[in-house]
Amino acid sequence: MEPLKINAAILNNKNTIKAPLDKANDTLNLPFIDDFSSVSKSIFANQSLWTDSGAYINNHFPINPITVGVATFDGLNKDGKPYSYNPTDQDNADYLTSKPIDLGIYTLDDSLYLSFYFQAGGLGNMPEHEDEFSLEFKAPNMLFWEEVWKTSTPLLTPEISLPFSQVLLPIKDAKFLKRGFQFRFTNKATLSGNLDHWHLDYVYLNQNRNLNDKLRIDIAPVKVPISFIKPYTSMPWDHFLINPSAYTINNWETTIRNLNNTTPATNYQTKIINNVGTASTLFNGSDNAVSQGILTFNPSGINPTFTPSNTIANQENFTIQHIVAVNQDVLKQNDTVLISQKFETYYAYDDGSAELGLFLQNLGSVNTGMFAYQFDIAKTDTLQAVDVFFTYIQNSAASNNFTLTIWQNNNGNPGDTLLTQANLLPVYENGISTFHRYELGRKLLLNAGTYFIGWKQNSQYKINIGFDRNTDATNKMKYNVTGAWQNYNNIAGSLMMRPIVGNQSVLVTTKDIKKEDFSLKIYPVPASDVLNITTDLDIESIEIMNLTGNIIKKIVHSNTIEVSDLSAGIYLLNLNTSAGFIRKLITIVD
Repeated sequence: MEPLKINAAILNNKNTIKAPLDKANDTLNLPFIDDFSSVSKSIFANQSLWTDSGAYINNHFPINPITVGVATFDGLNKDGKPYSYNPTDQDNADYLTSKPIDLGIYTLDDSLYLSFYFQAGGLGNMPEHEDEFSLEFKAPNMLFWEEVWKTSTPLLTPEISLPFSQVLLPIKDAKFLKRGFQFRFTNKATLSGNLDHWHLDYVYLNQNRNLNDKLRIDIAPVKVPISFIKPYTSMPWDHFLINPSAYTINNWETTIRNLNNTTPATNYQTKIINNVGTASTLFNGSDNAVSQGILTFNPSGINPTFTPSNTIANQENFTIQHIVAVNQDVLKQNDTVLISQKFETYYAYDDGSAELGLFLQNLGSVNTGMFAYQFDIAKTDTLQAVDVFFTYIQNSAASNNFTLTIWQNNNGNPGDTLLTQANLLPVYENGISTFHRYELGRKLLLNAGTYFIGWKQNSQYKINIGFDRNTDATNKMKYNVTGAWQNYNNIAGSLMMRPIVGNQSVLVTTKDIKKEDFSLKIYPVPASDVLNITTDLDIESIEIMNLTGNIIKKIVHSNTIEVSDLSAGIYLLNLNTSAGFIRKLITIVD
């Protein structure tokens, strides 16, 4: 397992949360507060508060943050690429710089304090002892930034991340009490990738504070479900409709933090909203907050209903809205968390963000390795492509070829090979196109059932694929470096590899009958009364199957079949001929 080298979630979104601002001079007024709850809107820092975008705003990397959303510092730039491709380069990497703040109206007697929380590592890569996280101050008349605080991990770097720690710093030098004062956080890290993670949360600067001012009248979500479907985070809409209750969660856990020592009544609601704004409430409950602690809601016995808003057969998108309501709450902007529930053209176990990278090693004397990832396809459909997110680990793997492979299921292990696509190379996509799509040279019609996608390689080099630590599909992973398939049981997570499916009329034949060896015409398309088959092969039987695999009509020794009694929809046509087996998708209309 390797730390990630390219950030899979760098997107070009816009942050919309506003801050107190002296518009005439573009200078902020106190209080300054950001808990990075804008993660629902953008992965870049709030540009009404900050001047740069180096830190990654997310809820994927931290463990038990103060509230939903943190700023993560690493070795990647704002575009999600390494600052340097030299694995030995180490220097200051990300910066998070406040906009100018008016401190000229204050004196030292006003007792100004800046507080924040930080965590090393989290679900990402633990910084080494020489890596640092620091805070700097600067007044407009100063030529250089002045370091006022820094930290590093112990000499013996812990393997397990420690909880968030709070820091309170007084501004006790009058030279900083100027209009245009700024502060910034930065990290010293290895510059060749998503390494040496520090997570920043709940930054707060204000007057009339002291070292004991650690409480806030604020209650907000800490963690909400990543997805409302199971076991996937996304799947095609028409596949989901085969059995919605089987693919929908009916219980979940949401944690809410109280930053004060009171215990007010706290209301928590969950809603599903479709693309046209139609909302349905899944849960509405109340309880008393825990003093300076975590309140947990565990809704159960819920049957979420997804009401579609468009006519695209295999795609739908919904928003899951989590709302916390408390009468006494000074920071309303962090009370609502929005999660996108996507039904796209792919199956995915991952949440779209990679915290680590996975590769094969110890391939043995024959230098051959295979990795397989199990997917259970809900209905007969066409495998069109496979999406893969590759991480950049030290030196580029772009010249290391591999063979994309699709296997049948054999009692829970990969069985016969259905398709191979050799001599492929890893591709590191730029910008928002983080996954690279490998279109299959031969589209593959798959009946509903279990299949494996993965790769083969014939050398010891690393082909690092993104590994998501916020979901767990380890029970779907197999690897083979010794000649026998083994279960993957290392770090819990999900591989960032996704099969792309979609209905198309695809010809499938047995191995001994090739398309170029015969003529075939099926008409009319679509059909409503009689389906005709013209071919130079002898037809022994014609079968029509529904998409769940049941034979609903069969006729022998004929070139026509009556379809007027079938409901409109898509069916499978099986032709058993003297030369072999042929299957095609057909459409029946009223």
